[in-house]
Amino acid sequence: MPQKVKNEPYIPTDDDVKKIIQASKGTRYEIPILLAVYGLRRSEICALTPDDIDGNIVTINKAKVQDSNGKWIVKNYTKTERSTREIYIPDELVEKIKANGSVYNGYPGNISRFLIAQQDKLGIPHSSIHKLRHYYASMAHSLGIPDQYIMKAGGWKTDNVL
Repeated sequence: MPQKVKNEPYIPTDDDVKKIIQASKGTRYEIPILLAVYGLRRSEICALTPDDIDGNIVTINKAKVQDSNGKWIVKNYTKTERSTREIYIPDELVEKIKANGSVYNGYPGNISRFLIAQQDKLGIPHSSIHKLRHYYASMAHSLGIPDQYIMKAGGWKTDNVL
């Protein structure tokens, strides 16, 4: 039997993320893409409303998921206990959400479809919306932000998970 090869998922580069953000400007996917770059899960992004934002602080305390019948519902709790958190977002993003009147009101899978379509257009390797969360952690770490703060902002329990 051949030796097993470890799958190394592609994490988008800084340049790739900048291109994706630029490609999303002015679309209904701009806000979800930006929030993913700030470390939010797709389920958290899709559950957010403008009421979850106070100034520059976003309270993440729910998730939009499919129930056992395949219907999309908003649960009043996050994926894990540590995922319930507050994060800071910049004024520009707060203003985009206020101007839009919502964070994202579409089918969650369409965010992923948009991302893949843009990656194809831009000639960027495919990566999921969740990989933007990994990008956030990598960039925060490279900026010298201590792991304990990155873990808190991303809702990770341990540095191994981070």
